Amino acid sequence: MLLIVVIMVWGAIGFKIWSGLNNHVAEQIVQNSIEEFSPKNTIVADAFSIQEVSRDPFLGTIKRKASTPKKRIFKQPIEWIPIVYKGLIKNTKTKQQVYVVQINNMEHLLKRGNVIEGVTLIKGDSKNIVVGYKGAQKTIEIKE
Repeated sequence: MLLIVVIMVWGAIGFKIWSGLNNHVAEQIVQNSIEEFSPKNTIVADAFSIQEVSRDPFLGTIKRKASTPKKRIFKQPIEWIPIVYKGLIKNTKTKQQVYVVQINNMEHLLKRGNVIEGVTLIKGDSKNIVVGYKGAQKTIEIKE
């Protein structure tokens, strides 16, 4: 039985060698048929959308958005001009209040919301006033 298998294997190898040396290419008659090829222009629209996944598909945990670090804004200290609160003048009939404020060594009469030399009077009473200057607020007490 083993002898038959060995003869078949050597026979197959011998046939491959013999057929490689004797290249008998059969001539084939090729008929030239001219056909025009015109592919159809088909446009296929993809029907999908990308959505944010809130759950990790492998662990099953919920993803959390990474917090963006807040930018630190360093404000330069504001150089305040000299402001002195001198007092309050009150009209008893109309109950209108006028504040006497010295700004840059010049006295001014201010009502709430008035702006002089960039200084805004925000609020006040008989003891102190709150003024705004270049986006900052400052409380000034009365000086007699």
